[in-house]
Amino acid sequence: MPDHLWVPGSVRAFIRDIADDDLRRTINLAIIGLADDPLPPDARVFRVDGEEIEGAYELDVDLVTVFYTVHGEHVAIQAITWRIL
Repeated sequence: MPDHLWVPGSVRAFIRDIADDDLRRTINLAIIGLADDPLPPDARVFRVDGEEIEGAYELDVDLVTVFYTVHGEHVAIQAITWRIL
C-alpha cells in the first residue's frame, strides 16, 4: 500500500466538473483502488512510441482510463480519460 496518493488540483477539478454521477463514481473508485494496490493485475506499463516509460502506468476500469506514476511508495494520478459508447 502506498504511503501517498496524490491527485493534482487540475485532475480533482476535472473530476468534480463531470456531470455524470456514475462516471465520476467509477473514476473515484479506480483512484481509491490504487491506494490499496498501485500495481493491480490489469495495469499496463505506459508506452510512448513503443518505448516503456519507467514508473508510468495506465489502468482501464469500465470505460475509464487512469494514467498514473509510481515512485517508491508514492502514486501520482496524471490524467483521466473515458470512452463514450
